[in-house]
Amino acid sequence: MPLEDVLRAYRIGGRAAWRALVSEATKAERDALPRAVELIMDYIDRVSSVVAAAYLEEKAHHVSEQERGLRALLDALVGCEALDARHYQTAERIGLSLSDELAAFAIAVPGVGASGHARVAAKLRGGGTLALTEGERVVGVMTPRHDPAGALPAGAVAVVDDPVPREDLAASLADVRLGMDAAVREGLTGVVALRELALDLLLARSPRVAADLRRNILGPLAEGGARSDLLRTVDAYVSLGCDRRHAAEQLHIHPNTLDHRLRKARKLTGLDLDDPEDLATMVLALHQPQPRRVTA
Repeated sequence: MPLEDVLRAYRIGGRAAWRALVSEATKAERDALPRAVELIMDYIDRVSSVVAAAYLEEKAHHVSEQERGLRALLDALVGCEALDARHYQTAERIGLSLSDELAAFAIAVPGVGASGHARVAAKLRGGGTLALTEGERVVGVMTPRHDPAGALPAGAVAVVDDPVPREDLAASLADVRLGMDAAVREGLTGVVALRELALDLLLARSPRVAADLRRNILGPLAEGGARSDLLRTVDAYVSLGCDRRHAAEQLHIHPNTLDHRLRKARKLTGLDLDDPEDLATMVLALHQPQPRRVTA
């Protein structure tokens, strides 16, 4: 029975008791009726508090049991454990198909705290997605036909990987967690495919290498007033797909000046931007998270 119905029953009983006292009280007893109604209301308040506390405790226990079941299912899927009847019952309850490959995801909603993320997780589970909170983010898995966009409040970001077989889920989930850190740092919103954060993942997994790249490659280009032009030139040239004419136009310089600066940059860094491997190294060195917006 819903808690509201139980409390309503006590209020109805209190009114019935009051009417009975009024109808049965003698003229001599009427002066005591105000005290009698105080006793009735005090009794109803006490009983209602006990009932409400018991109801909430039972509800919390039920939610806790559900949470444990959801976490057990996710752990089993990620750990490639054999699924038992309880796992299948949990998946059936939220409408998650276990016959498909699954896509890992992570969601963050800046500024809403743990309770706000719990609401997002609950909304996702209502749509057939296995979603659990991890502090101030939501992680989980979903089938390819599901799209988390509808569950995202304003300002939220979801990083979603491609569907993978169960044996790759652990690595996929680790990647979306790392990708989420990059997405929040860059101020992204909406649904972001994990593959769009490939450079961020590579650099995040090797922070020492990333720091060395920036120090040893960008450092020489940025030293001194004249050499700072070299860094801007190389950045523009690479970001424009190594298009010499467009880079010169953007920098408002002559193409010959661009060529001269690129030769100086090559001498300082030892990187030939016409060589694919050297170009890839420069791209990694130049990669700096910038605020941008992605829509679902």
